[in-house]
Amino acid sequence: MAINDKGNIIASAATIWYAPVGEPLPNSSTIVAGAAWGGNWKSLGYTIEPVTFEHNVETYDIMVEQLTPAVRTQRTKIDASIKTVLAEFIGDNLKLVTDGTLTVQVPTVPLVGSDTIVGKADTTDVSLWAIGFEGIRIHSTNAKLPVRLFLHSSSIILDGPISFGKGATVGIPMTAKGFADNTNQLFTIHNVTAPHT
Repeated sequence: MAINDKGNIIASAATIWYAPVGEPLPNSSTIVAGAAWGGNWKSLGYTIEPVTFEHNVETYDIMVEQLTPAVRTQRTKIDASIKTVLAEFIGDNLKLVTDGTLTVQVPTVPLVGSDTIVGKADTTDVSLWAIGFEGIRIHSTNAKLPVRLFLHSSSIILDGPISFGKGATVGIPMTAKGFADNTNQLFTIHNVTAPHT
């Protein structure tokens, strides 16, 4: 796509998915926008707030005594994260963000159906997941094209309070913090710009 092409301007909600670390990324040539990603990718459902990607870099400027400006800079830290507020108050989502255990009780007589999530108190280990989200670009031919961003390895945590109140939707605030995977990859963006010819 060329500069000043209106197809470069995107206004889109996003769907968010997670899978075990190492799960193959959805193929943008075969998995169309809005379709399930397949494999072990699971949807996190509706969100209350936009899905956001943050990429923050810290640098160290190398200075020499003989000059006032820095002569070079290098990265010393990169943080990448995906954030949103999940709308669906279900066991799978609560288990994921608390890194807890989930027990599902199917309704029977006399038991009600329920999800029981228990938080861990005896471990420092953090579960790691692949996570990604998809927005949709509308091409000049009106084709819907996926725009996908992935963190290859991330911790997914509850990042704020779960609040109940009248006149407000109960949401689950979550942040996925990216880490380098086994091949030293942090994130990937699949920015599909044109449909099949």
